[in-house]
Amino acid sequence: MARLRSVRISRAVVRGLLISVVLIWLVACDGMSTSTLPLITNLAPSSGAPGTEVTISGRNFGATQGASSVVIGGIAAAATNWAPASVTVRVPNGVRTGNVIVTVGSHLSNGLLFVGTVAAKYPIKSSTNKRYLVDENNAPFLITGDAPHTMFANVSTADAEAYMTDRMAHGINTLWCELLVNDAIGGRKDGSTYDGILPFTGKLPGGLYDLTKPNPAYFDRVDAMINLAAKHSIVIMLDSLENDGWMSTFEANGNAAANTWGRYIGNRYRGFPNLIWMTGNDFQTWQTSSVDNTLTQSVMAGIAAIDPKHLQTTELNFNISGSLDDLLLVPYTNLAAAYTYYPTYFEVLQQYNNPVATLPVFMEEGYYEGQAYGNLTPKIATPLMLRKVPYWTVLSGGLGGYMFGTQYFDFHAGWQSGIASMPATQVGYFAAFFQSLPWYDLVPDQKHIIVTAGYGTTTGNGGGNIKTDDYVTTAYWPDGSGSVSYAPVSTTLTVALSQFSSAVYAKWYDPTNNTYSTVSGSPFKKTGTGSIHTPGRNSAGDSDWVLVLETNQSNP
Repeated sequence: MARLRSVRISRAVVRGLLISVVLIWLVACDGMSTSTLPLITNLAPSSGAPGTEVTISGRNFGATQGASSVVIGGIAAAATNWAPASVTVRVPNGVRTGNVIVTVGSHLSNGLLFVGTVAAKYPIKSSTNKRYLVDENNAPFLITGDAPHTMFANVSTADAEAYMTDRMAHGINTLWCELLVNDAIGGRKDGSTYDGILPFTGKLPGGLYDLTKPNPAYFDRVDAMINLAAKHSIVIMLDSLENDGWMSTFEANGNAAANTWGRYIGNRYRGFPNLIWMTGNDFQTWQTSSVDNTLTQSVMAGIAAIDPKHLQTTELNFNISGSLDDLLLVPYTNLAAAYTYYPTYFEVLQQYNNPVATLPVFMEEGYYEGQAYGNLTPKIATPLMLRKVPYWTVLSGGLGGYMFGTQYFDFHAGWQSGIASMPATQVGYFAAFFQSLPWYDLVPDQKHIIVTAGYGTTTGNGGGNIKTDDYVTTAYWPDGSGSVSYAPVSTTLTVALSQFSSAVYAKWYDPTNNTYSTVSGSPFKKTGTGSIHTPGRNSAGDSDWVLVLETNQSNP
């Protein structure tokens, strides 16, 4: 979290639309009037575990079920009641976050987001090919994260649970939290909790904390919140060293104490399954201070010595960096992070292609929603900018996932309502979209063999403007079964149809309201090239769309 985030803004926030709100519906089915097509308007509840009864409200479902059906996240759900305006189903086994879709005859409804509370079997680990993450049962896991950096210090366990409940409802499965918090990121100067619990019981002669004397009461609070996260099927990305506020403390303690600290927290948290280790936060001095870099290495080595099972990652310097840049820390790093305020795809690809190591890559930080940045252009992210980042990430090889963030990382006044924003809702749409596909097998189209023209211009190498960047990222399945492209602006894409294994079905996905529409002329034969133009404005009035090409026709 960059230090330049010192300016807070007061602005009207477009509140997140509940998934019970009627979505703008763009699906066209064989010329059938939309007034007679099946339409979902509400889910109750909108989240739950397998076996939960969900009532789907809407219209045009038919008086009886007959051959009609319901899927949740692509998995068939058995109906227990069927009426023209209401269908009740049980959540099937295996459902995570995904769309609920009713099929009546040959006509598909719109999709509404359902958040499955099937917990991943922790801990999270790297896939066999080291390109994506899986749980203990080898089920693919896509980080869909948020960054409440100060949660352990600034709120009660009750407020932390309220935060987690909201984030879970938005499809978020990972929270990045600093283990130690002081005034550098919105806490208190002495590193205490909001109710006065100090993190250490002793100090060095110079007045800084002694890292070898942790306060059990402080870490009991942390324990409780990590357990709450597990209850909500959330992974905690636990940051062992927040550089902005604590580097001087580690410098005063030295390498032996830093290693002891790593061993202490490694031992304390190795039994918590829902954990990924993070070390660093705006680690600006890793290139200029061998002392600081070695101290960080000591912490990571201490953790690894006691807790080799949990993944470790790092955050280096803004405005652009990646975990694999720091060769001293690479031996302890098994999850690569990209950090950039420039067009995302560049740094993600730098980490994806890095010859030092092949590791799953995720986007750890970019612009935060609602935060003002004094020395960046633009200074505040628009909803479109915030949408670009996760789609660019995955389609550029960031199959590990994406971390969202907001101005409420410090839980300042208004956080309870401020976090329920439209950008947060659209993060859930992002997760549902990719989890409806085998995203983990996608390969970035770096040589433009699928989309051969109309893809814009690349930037991002220490420059570029996310707001105006027009680059279309594409990734494809190596077996020729399809591709996915994110177009941030209106464009005509030239697609090499001959690259697919057979004819492809084409549809547009609107990332602003979680709906699909069929591309005119679909399916396209496996021959030559085809020109596909973006369909104009999406439901938010922007021009970004996602093009899905598949050899097998699938439900949205």
